[in-house]
Amino acid sequence: MKPSESRFGVKHNIADVGPFTQYVREVADFAASGLVFTGPCQAEYGYRLLDTEEEAAEYSTYHVTEGYGTWTNLREHNIARVLESARGNAALRPYLTHIEDLMFQIVGLLSIQKGVRSELLHVNLEADFGLIARARALVGPSDRFFESLFMVYRRGLLPVGWFDAFPSGNYVVYMNEDSQSGCT
Repeated sequence: MKPSESRFGVKHNIADVGPFTQYVREVADFAASGLVFTGPCQAEYGYRLLDTEEEAAEYSTYHVTEGYGTWTNLREHNIARVLESARGNAALRPYLTHIEDLMFQIVGLLSIQKGVRSELLHVNLEADFGLIARARALVGPSDRFFESLFMVYRRGLLPVGWFDAFPSGNYVVYMNEDSQSGCT
């Protein structure tokens, strides 16, 4: 397979994963860009901000979202919903093996991101990008949860949870010090 060059000049080998490959490649391009979690400060979207990386790591692990459990449980619930909606899509059958491999390919593109020291937050970052890519491979950019999750990352923030009962409420995010310096 010939490597694709992202708009950031980074090469990657994201396989053809079916009718939504272009949307998966957008995730790969961003993951490889070095721009993940680098700001600018765009926290004005109703997100709840956490001040420290330690607080963010703890929130992502222990906070319970009503009806769903932890942040991990909420993401797993949403990817299961996407998988169920895509089951039976005959156009995706030839690509299912590639779609399963996506998580590993996308995670491989994420370099150590500036401003994230916590191993737990790195695990969240990698899981999120793998799930976003998988959702896009299965249903394109139509899933509200994963598209909004991707938007949080594109705004330079690191989502670590959800406040209030899902789906009302909003993301709980951590913003690194570089991004915070531009906030008023």
